[in-house]
Amino acid sequence: MSAYYLPNSVELIKKAEINGREIEYFTHKSLPEWGYKNEQTDTFAVLHPKNEKSGIKYPLDVVFHSAGHDVYSCIECIKNKGDHDIYHTPDDMFGLFLDCRANMNDWWWGGTNILEINGIDPEHSGTEPQPVENRCMATIEWTIINYSTDRNRIFAVGNS
Repeated sequence: MSAYYLPNSVELIKKAEINGREIEYFTHKSLPEWGYKNEQTDTFAVLHPKNEKSGIKYPLDVVFHSAGHDVYSCIECIKNKGDHDIYHTPDDMFGLFLDCRANMNDWWWGGTNILEINGIDPEHSGTEPQPVENRCMATIEWTIINYSTDRNRIFAVGNS
């Protein structure tokens, strides 16, 4: 089985509304296949399209917060126009908000660029996916399976 799946323990922890759109918050434990040394608990959120209609496959906007944010503060930004507009998922898309702040050593840049010469950490270098990359891909796959998203229209945004 691929490392790109979420455990059965994905738990809905909260539903809310932001700017007329439903948002759901989830939590789950990491899987050994992802390569983490210790089990961790992660959070993510799914923002629904405005005026969502059944039978439509919507694009998916995957939002990676900056180092100064976490999933919750990133979502707070989408409440106000002009506040980190890169995080604002268009109304006609699903938004997937991932978190990399809750666990130590789980930043998006979990691997070192293979072309770097100085300061390479052998544990975090090469072309093999890092644990954080496996987790992100698994969460994207889970979202595609559980929501009416179009696998051929997935976009990634973020800033730092």
